[in-house]
Amino acid sequence: MSASLDPTRPGAGGFSARNVLLGVAAINLAAMAATDLAPGHAAWTAFLVVTAIMAWVMSRDSLKGIEVERHHRPRVFEDDRVPIRLTVRQTEGLAQTLVMVEDTFFASLSPRQRHLIPMMSRKWEAHLRYHKEAERHRGLYMIGPVYLWAADPLGIFYRTAHCEEITRLTVYPKAQPLGGYRMLGAEPPAGPGMEKTDRLGQADEIIGVRPYQRGDSLNRIHWRTSARRGDLHTMQLDRQVQSEIALFIDLTKGARFGTGAESTTETTIACATSILTEAANLRHRVSMTWVRGDVRSFPAGTGLSHLHLLLDQLAMIEFAGEGKFWKDIEPRAALLGAGSRAILIATAATTPKVQATALIGRLTMAGVSVDIILLDESGLARVFRGQQPTHAEAEVNFSELAGELERAGARVLPLRPGETAEALLPAAGDELAATSRGAA
Repeated sequence: MSASLDPTRPGAGGFSARNVLLGVAAINLAAMAATDLAPGHAAWTAFLVVTAIMAWVMSRDSLKGIEVERHHRPRVFEDDRVPIRLTVRQTEGLAQTLVMVEDTFFASLSPRQRHLIPMMSRKWEAHLRYHKEAERHRGLYMIGPVYLWAADPLGIFYRTAHCEEITRLTVYPKAQPLGGYRMLGAEPPAGPGMEKTDRLGQADEIIGVRPYQRGDSLNRIHWRTSARRGDLHTMQLDRQVQSEIALFIDLTKGARFGTGAESTTETTIACATSILTEAANLRHRVSMTWVRGDVRSFPAGTGLSHLHLLLDQLAMIEFAGEGKFWKDIEPRAALLGAGSRAILIATAATTPKVQATALIGRLTMAGVSVDIILLDESGLARVFRGQQPTHAEAEVNFSELAGELERAGARVLPLRPGETAEALLPAAGDELAATSRGAA
């Protein structure tokens, strides 16, 4: 996409601050031309006056036919260094000297970037390259417009204009390190993530042999063991079941403790970003459900486009509503099939022990693995009136809750917002990081 200068807004002409004395001198010479002077002085004065007039006339066409085009990646993570290329071309008009170009990159704390083009002429292009860090908070940013300045060859008069070259940049949240957490292993590139489960199935690998139970298929009877032991035994085979990584995140107002980047909401979003990127990097199918005042689910999928769909949502989402996380996710969690893995990110203050353990029990009975990233909100400020107070004995109560959830069958990762931990799966490689950050 390229944009040219708006002809209805040609900019403004005037004296440059650097050469204002030359303008004053030109006015004095014009006044002297009206008086009686020697022929030589009169000719010199006329020359200077004509030169100033020509410079003014030439400045009127400055920036005529200028087009600007900006190129950069459409998606980056917080604190990423973003390479940007500005293409400035002139399609018509006279040659121009000392063209100043200023771009505005609002995703940075220092948004303005200036460049000087010594000379431009018809059918010329100038490629200006620079880097900016996406230092601001996650979200959608409009980059632009571009401002231009150009002066006449003598630098007496100048012209300004702006170009409505606006591009979009989505800044993803910075991934929250999740120390000690391990997801399912990587799979061959051809297919989605699979999780091996020790169950009866149709496969070539025998896991073990157990006594025959009513309802077992006769095709799976292990006759050699049955003959040796004197009663029927059934082969226990390994079957690969397609696994869905189902991510559930709590974005209700009640789960919001603290402010800024160390709040539980921002930590939740950062953890979700880590899990989504790692799951996609390991080629697992992944779905996402969030609870605010409403419940919204995104079906399971794979690939870079599906990852961008989910991360685009996380870049813009904010906490809202009075939803009940553990109750509201039950309908979606009930749809998970055996061999799936549910990953829940919740705050301890809004995790009811009885309801949470009951849900974990139902999921594990259905063959669904449950991982819980449990945020410890102790020490963080309450944001809303009526919000459940933090635990009076935070460390004891938090440990008790984590222990209850583990005894119910979940794998629990305690996490305090703002703490630094080792990166999630550091040996997994940077394939996704290079792909997702550089995708157009």
